[in-house]
Amino acid sequence: MRLNILSVAAALVVAMAAAFVAPVRAETLLQVTGEGRMTAAPDMAVISLRVSREGATAAGVTAEMAAAARAVLAALETQGVAERDVQTSALQLNPRWTRPADGQAPRIVGYEAATGFEVRIRDLDRFGAVLDAVISDGANGFQGVRFALTDPRPMQDGARVAAFDDAMAKARLYAEASGMMVGDVRSIREATAGPRPMAEGLSMRAMAADVPVAAGELDVVMHVSLEVVLVPVP
Repeated sequence: MRLNILSVAAALVVAMAAAFVAPVRAETLLQVTGEGRMTAAPDMAVISLRVSREGATAAGVTAEMAAAARAVLAALETQGVAERDVQTSALQLNPRWTRPADGQAPRIVGYEAATGFEVRIRDLDRFGAVLDAVISDGANGFQGVRFALTDPRPMQDGARVAAFDDAMAKARLYAEASGMMVGDVRSIREATAGPRPMAEGLSMRAMAADVPVAAGELDVVMHVSLEVVLVPVP
C-alpha cells in the first residue's frame, strides 16, 4: 500500500513539473542571397581557330587539311605560344552532297576536312601578330575570342567575401525591420556562374587587316545564399 502511495505521488510531481515547462519556441529562419563583384583587366586571350579544306577525295582532302594544320601549329610555336596553350577542339570529315532535282537521289561530290584549335595568348600585345601568322600559314576560320585571367582565384575570393557581406547586410536589414537580430548562420551555398559567351565567328580574311581589339575589363561575379537564424533582441 505504501508503495502505491509513493508511485502516485511521484506521478503527480512529474505531471506538475511538465505543466510548468515553457513551450519551445520555433526558430525563425531567413534565407538571403548576396552578390559580390570584382573588376580586373584581363591578361590572357583565348581564340578559336578553324582549318578546313575541300577536295574530291576523303584521303586527299584530309592530307591537305593536316598539312595546313601542321603549318598553323608551327606558326604558333614561332610566335612564342607554348605547346600547353594549344588544344585541338574539333576534328571532322564530312561529305559534300549535290542538291538533286526532283526524283533524283543525292550523290557525294566531294569532302570537307576540318580541325579546330583553342589557343591561349598570354601576351596580349602579340594578339595581332599571332592572328597574322596563323592566317598566312593556313587557318581560314576564326570562331571567336574571349578574354580571361591567368589566375582568377584572387578576384574570385574577393568577390566571395563581397557576396557574403552583401547577404549579411540584407539579413541584418530584415532582422531590424522585424524587431529581431541575426543569430547563427545555418548554411552557406555558393552559386556558380555559367561560362562567358564567345564572340561571334568571323572569317580569317576579315581579320587579316589590322583590326583593333579592345580587351576592356572583366567582371568577376560570385553569388552566395545564406540561411540565418533570427533571434529576439535581448
